[in-house]
Amino acid sequence: MKVAEIISKILMYILMLFMVFISLAPLVWTFFNSLKTDPMWDTGLFPTEWTLEGYRTIFVEIKIFRNFLNSLIVSTGAVVISMIVLVLAAYVVAMRQFRGKNIFVMVLLSTMFLPGTAMTYPIYRLIYSLNLQNNLLGLILIYSMSNIVVNFFIILFFVKKRRLFYL
Repeated sequence: MKVAEIISKILMYILMLFMVFISLAPLVWTFFNSLKTDPMWDTGLFPTEWTLEGYRTIFVEIKIFRNFLNSLIVSTGAVVISMIVLVLAAYVVAMRQFRGKNIFVMVLLSTMFLPGTAMTYPIYRLIYSLNLQNNLLGLILIYSMSNIVVNFFIILFFVKKRRLFYL
């Protein structure tokens, strides 16, 4: 090996070690802060008084695993519902001819001009009238329909381009 290649490899490894340090430093700092009694007052890297109270609070009082399970249920339900609705609708629009197809697509396209905040109150009233407030099913319905128009056009153009699902 030439000297230039050796120096190049050394510099590359130094750069990679620096990048690893940059990536891991916040994680290490966060871990050590989680072991402190009060991270706001104990400003050093290592805790002056070590404690696992924060972890006890998260796992016993907050019950974080239940929150993770709720997130998994809501995200899975929203993806399944929206994919079923979107694939069926996009297939029909892409592959079949029916009266009012262009009007349907234009109405869907025009809803993209509504800001999301304009839909907050009607969505709240709908969820309230269905008695789904403070309920996972209400969240699933909101998240499954939140970006349905954009996702519809993405799947529509995918189906049109690939000419999938010939029946």
